Amino acid sequence: MKKVDMYQATPSLVDKSILVTGASSGIGKATAKLLAGNGARLIVAARSFDKLQSLAQEIDAFPVACDVTSLDSVKKMVEAAIQHNGRIDALFASAGIYLSGDVADGLPGDWSQLIDVNVKGVMNSVHAVLPAMLAQGSGDILVCSSISGHQAIHWEPVYSASKHAVQSFVHGLRRQLLAKGIRVSGPCFREPHCGGAGVGFRP
Repeated sequence: MKKVDMYQATPSLVDKSILVTGASSGIGKATAKLLAGNGARLIVAARSFDKLQSLAQEIDAFPVACDVTSLDSVKKMVEAAIQHNGRIDALFASAGIYLSGDVADGLPGDWSQLIDVNVKGVMNSVHAVLPAMLAQGSGDILVCSSISGHQAIHWEPVYSASKHAVQSFVHGLRRQLLAKGIRVSGPCFREPHCGGAGVGFRP
């Protein structure tokens, strides 16, 4: 039986228009560099625009300031991306924040911010790109998930709750879009603090 090389079978990323949120640091930044190195035309978005501009210059990407908790800001990001690249072939929604610690010692205001970014931010981003992807009949939506979305981790219960919500959203969305040419996945990265190398995931 002939062995299939999964990397050779992967479609080329050359000239693919890809929007990456949370691109100013961490997994988003590492992924943006990886995609750029494979020839994708990138739109990178984040709240930290100074950091974003530095990355954009480094990898020849188009930077857009965006707060994913604001639907208006997200819609403007998508409009800018389409205006610049003509289309969006893929969204990598990686904007997120992390909190750990005991619930008894936590601050509900911080929990609200985490849910707004990690859950509402994902939903806003997906909602904003869907009209364009549905119109073109194709697209890939990747939502940065975590092993915490599959198993509750006792030292980070609020973060785990947000990632469980993301996993439920991804699974439901995938079923809705199954026959419409749009693929949806929630990769779980092994390294919580990527410095640009060794990015790995499980589908």
